[in-house]
Amino acid sequence: MKKILVIGLLAMIFPTVSTVMAKGHDDENRDPNIAYRVKIMRSIGANMGSIGDILKNKLPFPGHIANHARSIEISGKMVAAAFEKKVLDKKSTSKPNIWEDFSKFKKASDAMVTEAAALATIADGGDMKAVFGQMKKLGGTCKDCHKEFRKKKEKK
Repeated sequence: MKKILVIGLLAMIFPTVSTVMAKGHDDENRDPNIAYRVKIMRSIGANMGSIGDILKNKLPFPGHIANHARSIEISGKMVAAAFEKKVLDKKSTSKPNIWEDFSKFKKASDAMVTEAAALATIADGGDMKAVFGQMKKLGGTCKDCHKEFRKKKEKK
């Protein structure tokens, strides 16, 4: 009886807790399309940052690099689809030219996916010099895409 009561309480509480937790993010008042895109891009950025931390600080996690690269590859495969619908708001850093030349934008996101996959393969091999070189190529795809398709963020 106690088990059923606890399970019932958890079933009632979990949706409420998850909703409250989700509202704590700055995306709560954004169009769901934009909020979704932001989360994908943050995921990519977090994985890039993690790889950078491992390399820059010589953290004892070189085996994690391939996993972070695979995560970038997986998230990267979602980028173009997440941007297909043109939705902007005043906080958006997306440039309108994404939709004016969507094939160019898709090509840029595909380049990131390709370089992330290559990084995962190289990282699996353990050659850290090659990892550094490939990380530079991957970072270049991000930089090129941001330069072309992302507005500079306003300073707060």
